[in-house]
Amino acid sequence: MTTTSPSAGPVAGVAASLAVPTERWVLGHRVQPIPTGGDYALLSIVTPAHTEGPPPHYHDDAAEVLHVIDGQLDVMVDGTWHVLTSGRNVIAPAGAVHTFRNPTDRDTHWITSFGPAGFEGFFEEFGVPVDDDGARAASLAPDLIGRVLEGCGRYGMIVVLPEDGGGAGGARSD
Repeated sequence: MTTTSPSAGPVAGVAASLAVPTERWVLGHRVQPIPTGGDYALLSIVTPAHTEGPPPHYHDDAAEVLHVIDGQLDVMVDGTWHVLTSGRNVIAPAGAVHTFRNPTDRDTHWITSFGPAGFEGFFEEFGVPVDDDGARAASLAPDLIGRVLEGCGRYGMIVVLPEDGGGAGGARSD
């Protein structure tokens, strides 16, 4: 069994490929990748109070699970909003248009997983390391958002503009 410690980095004897990646602010959300071994991606996310998610989008090659650990996250999948509270989740199948928001007065801690792996590179490319001065604000800067809109397709994220309509899909919530 291999383990990592977010505060201390890799635990002695753990393969370098399982080292804890850099925590980043991505579009106003604090994102910590969790090493998985490569078959799928797993991220721990803190969404601050009153924070919107990304524009509606779908992943052409990956399903996404969103699971709330603490707080509330409103998640839209193919036009239907799901209010997720602690212990609840929703699955956005590949091709399902989705987004999320935290409309509450407190931060929400949640995890997301993608399968197959690959989309986690988006967070590395477009994230701002949390230790950088003004990192959260920088993650919301217009020039960075422009880069995200221009480059997200490289990771299979297709932004749906209002006139686009969107992917094909259906959601399953628990």
